[in-house]
Amino acid sequence: MLSLNGFSCCDEKSLCCLMLLVAGVFLVTPGFVTDFFGLSLLIPNVRNAIVASVKTQMKNSGGHSQHFQFHGQHQQDRKSVV
Repeated sequence: MLSLNGFSCCDEKSLCCLMLLVAGVFLVTPGFVTDFFGLSLLIPNVRNAIVASVKTQMKNSGGHSQHFQFHGQHQQDRKSVV
């Protein structure tokens, strides 16, 4: 299982279910591009590749984004520089 900040909430089955939900939304949304992505998410090999990629990204980042910064913190940093 993948863990986010100590909480194990995402496993392969739940990610696949989420991708199937997103595929359904894409298929209902009009447009060729959304239909392409929706149909591609219905293919199990594509979903497995995405799950593997998400797992790799979460392992590399430690389960959280290292580049996330609140807007208020950025303004405080700017004031201290000036």
